[in-house]
Amino acid sequence: MASVKPIHKSKWNARKARHLLNRAGFGVPHELVAKLTKLGPEAAVDHLVNYKPSQESARKPDFIKPDPTRKELGEATKGMDEDARRDFNSKRRRQERADIESLKQWWFERMMNTPNPLEEKMTLFLHGHFSTSAQKIRSPLHNYQLNSIQRGHATGNFKDLTIATGKSPCMLRYLDNQQNVKGRPNENWARELMELFTMGVGNYTEEDIRASARAFTGWRYQEADFVFAKNAHDTGQKEFMGQAGPFDGHDIIDIIFTRAVTAEYICAELWKYFAHEEVDESVTKLLAQTLRDGDFELRPMLRRLFLSEAFYDPKVVGTKIKSPVQFMIQLYADLGYDDPVYSQMVQASRALGQNLLYPPNVKGWDGNRTWINANTMLMRCNTPMAVVAAVERRNSQRSKKDDNKAKEMAAKGSGEKSMAPKMSMTPKMSMTMQGASASDEGWGMTRKEWQAQTVERVKAAMVKLPRGQQAAWGEIARKGKPEQRQAMMKALGIAQPPWAQGGPVDLFLDLKFQAAGECVDKLADRFLVTKLSYEQRRILVEALGAEHPAQRLGLMDIPFRNRIAVVHLLTSVAEYQVC
Repeated sequence: MASVKPIHKSKWNARKARHLLNRAGFGVPHELVAKLTKLGPEAAVDHLVNYKPSQESARKPDFIKPDPTRKELGEATKGMDEDARRDFNSKRRRQERADIESLKQWWFERMMNTPNPLEEKMTLFLHGHFSTSAQKIRSPLHNYQLNSIQRGHATGNFKDLTIATGKSPCMLRYLDNQQNVKGRPNENWARELMELFTMGVGNYTEEDIRASARAFTGWRYQEADFVFAKNAHDTGQKEFMGQAGPFDGHDIIDIIFTRAVTAEYICAELWKYFAHEEVDESVTKLLAQTLRDGDFELRPMLRRLFLSEAFYDPKVVGTKIKSPVQFMIQLYADLGYDDPVYSQMVQASRALGQNLLYPPNVKGWDGNRTWINANTMLMRCNTPMAVVAAVERRNSQRSKKDDNKAKEMAAKGSGEKSMAPKMSMTPKMSMTMQGASASDEGWGMTRKEWQAQTVERVKAAMVKLPRGQQAAWGEIARKGKPEQRQAMMKALGIAQPPWAQGGPVDLFLDLKFQAAGECVDKLADRFLVTKLSYEQRRILVEALGAEHPAQRLGLMDIPFRNRIAVVHLLTSVAEYQVC
């Protein structure tokens, strides 16, 4: 039987700290693993659980605007013919969809950079637990409001969260409680409240659903705010779970949260999300007791969960398949990109089966093994190189915008007008399954070889310049600041070196190794939570360009193409898909 006894500090290590960060967050940033390891288990868990909400949590993004009222829409379309009105509405719908996409990117950026990983991980859990979809709720504001409610209650009181969710315009519209009125009760919210959100199937009756629906009559919203329509509320006597009275919605939720099964159901859902898809009732019953004792405050229960020996059991560690959202966040971080292309994160996550703000149904995403099938596995294998290509395209676009600025800087440094030809300053990196193709400039070289070639190219280019400019630029080459030298290189038409692209190439800079096998082991520690097989290790050693693991190998000996190939192989193996 698994134990909720706290893990002893003598058993705490970097692997367990990484497991905690993978599950209670998204496995990023990597630097946090070292900090959590030094803190020890209790302080590490407290660091994640007892966070202080950042000021960003209360800051609404600029693209979230109030929805137009009926009066405003009427005034805007006044005097329009049918075609003009249709065009007006079509444009408004396009803007709504664009703002929803912006909201997804905004959320990805939060998850990637948050100082409170658990806050965002719990928000993602609640998004799937109290599921609503922008396919039906098109309002960016209403979707943002519910997202903010879930973030604000992420580790707070689950009962308060349930009430706030039920009153949100997003949920009121999604489960049709807006149409729930006296004499014509709508049962959608009443049913899902018990079946999916608080108790689970089999713990209520159809009579309970009908009584609950009557109790929630009159709950609706106006524009962006909850309102209670007293005239639409059924004040009659109701029988709910063995109790009778003129109940309203708050009374129903109060009764639900007195049931022992409610805490057990919530803890089981959280166990499946954070630990293992198979529920260990011996653990969840004890966690449920902690939740009840704390009056449904989540923090004490989550602290006990993350400290428990059960959470670090070998059958738990490295056995959950990364959700598409976590896969993309961790992939960008693992590849060494601290400036992601958030639009690509959104698109890739959608293609892999998790379209933020568009869960498949009110049940949310099933998760874990359902994330993987023949198509999504192939896509996951190809995504690392798609990330490299997306970053390169974005950087190339930025580089083109900076061309004139670079030339101006170089000319300013020389005191003369730049004579550099107009050309694109960033080489195109044509990525294949093996990494950069052999024809891509510099990718088949080591850093030493590239530097030697570049020195000769700079000399050849400088000879063609006027003497005054040669002298000035020569001084920049010897003593100039990095940005001045880079600007000079751009103005001379000399492409950036491969390592200037950052990402996977730069990962090797932080590794200390003297042999090929040691390099592979250091990389595996970064990318994987499980051990490499003998055959996997052999293939990776060969991909570095070495014949055997013991072969002496230094950073300067590995061509950039080989670095990309090794990283691609590591991020494509099945073991990379788990956390």
